[in-house]
Amino acid sequence: MTSAVQSAPISPTSFIRVMYGEGKVEFFNPDCRVKILVENIRTRCAMETGDVIELADTQGTLQNLSDAHLQWNASASVVLTQCDRGEYILLKIRYDTEGKVQHIPVLKKACLQYPTILDHLEIPAWVEGANQKSSTRKLNKLRHATKLTMSMLARERARTSSASKKTPRARSGSSPHDAVNDKTLTDKRAMSRSSSIPAEVKAARRSGKGKKHGA
Repeated sequence: MTSAVQSAPISPTSFIRVMYGEGKVEFFNPDCRVKILVENIRTRCAMETGDVIELADTQGTLQNLSDAHLQWNASASVVLTQCDRGEYILLKIRYDTEGKVQHIPVLKKACLQYPTILDHLEIPAWVEGANQKSSTRKLNKLRHATKLTMSMLARERARTSSASKKTPRARSGSSPHDAVNDKTLTDKRAMSRSSSIPAEVKAARRSGKGKKHGA
């Protein structure tokens, strides 16, 4: 897997630090052709003649020094991308039995010191610290799922709140059954008042109504 080079080229006057082995560091001047830089790294970092070597920054961005289409005569300062403190991890390029590329850090414990490279490089499982990759991915998936769930719950709460505001109500805090209950309560009060009227008053009222009809 080849990462796209996005950063700006480094300054030709800047030295780069190539990390390898047991915490070893070599300084190189990139103001030269790519071929010269690669051969210089191979010699000073004790790499084998047949090794295909590559560099990656501490975030795991490949520098594409080993690409076949790359011109050996291109300036290394243009090909390399600027990174923090000009630090690069030395890699060996190999291929597995299925022909898939493998990036093998020459720097010991690189995966433990710079775990971000596991997300961008194809590092075989037998490399020390490479087994963090699956755990890191599972954790990232869990975090993503949690964020997605929280977002869905927030949208549902907002939708429910909006719908409740649009529902008309007789008065604040009333329920759909309040209107029926109010009518029942009114009827009961009317019946109660009627039962408390003295019998003489009721008879007089009825008598008065009879006289009106007779007239």
